[in-house]
Amino acid sequence: MADSAADVVVLLVGYLVATFGAGWVIGRLIPEPRQTPPRLPLAAGLHVPVLIGWLERFLIVTFVLLGELTAVGFIIFAKTIVRFGETRADREYAEYVLCGTLTSLALGLALALLLKRLLSLW
Repeated sequence: MADSAADVVVLLVGYLVATFGAGWVIGRLIPEPRQTPPRLPLAAGLHVPVLIGWLERFLIVTFVLLGELTAVGFIIFAKTIVRFGETRADREYAEYVLCGTLTSLALGLALALLLKRLLSLW
């Protein structure tokens, strides 16, 4: 897929923007609800939901670039199954999770399609 140095740069920047930049945008667009369940911390003040979002968007970009859209659907399905029990009791938190997930998905797909388009133009 990466035939030149320009392609490699476009891929690298695209992945960084989709993975980390989109997470920053989501964090600014969707405020956390008043009450949230405790989040599992990772090193350096990072929390598991943030890491999940990064991995989700990284995989979405990868699968779109490979033409594996079914795998994108599997990511959404798997995340929904895992989150279903966690959000059943608290409507406000459920809406927060749903908004975050859909925004993450939309940004991941949009950036992946843009990246694919940019790579086809080189």
